[in-house]
Amino acid sequence: MTFRLQDRAASSDFNRHFAEIQRILGRVIDTSGGPYVLIVWTDKPERVGELERYLEDNFFPRNLHAKPIAIVPLSKSNYIDIDTGAPNRGNLVEDIREHLTRQPAMSALVQWEAEVLGAATGVLTDVGWSRSRSRWGRASPNAVEAARGRSRRARKRGR
Repeated sequence: MTFRLQDRAASSDFNRHFAEIQRILGRVIDTSGGPYVLIVWTDKPERVGELERYLEDNFFPRNLHAKPIAIVPLSKSNYIDIDTGAPNRGNLVEDIREHLTRQPAMSALVQWEAEVLGAATGVLTDVGWSRSRSRWGRASPNAVEAARGRSRRARKRGR
């Protein structure tokens, strides 16, 4: 999300830009969506606190599902030369990954989702799911028992 979204206008009235960010969040964050981190792409990282207060006052009280775990500023100038648009020295993906790992709840959720996906894939494979046929095949009792054992082991690790 970038601060200057409205007509790409340089304005000292940041509330105008904050209102546009609020509008976009209202449209893209679904009520059934999961937690997220709002990364603000800006050359004014000092304004992120103002954005957070604006959203706390005007948006989050009526849209609790849309409140991010964190609002993180990333300075444009770390990744692109503002004058030329040429890539700069920063590693955007690595910096985002670093911010995610600082959020214990987000790290736990991502780890949990990865384990669930892995277990689900294993179960489907064991019971004979065929993607090419898009239907269930016959599962042997041994395959079902193996899937149950994998599920038990995953639950024990989660304790």
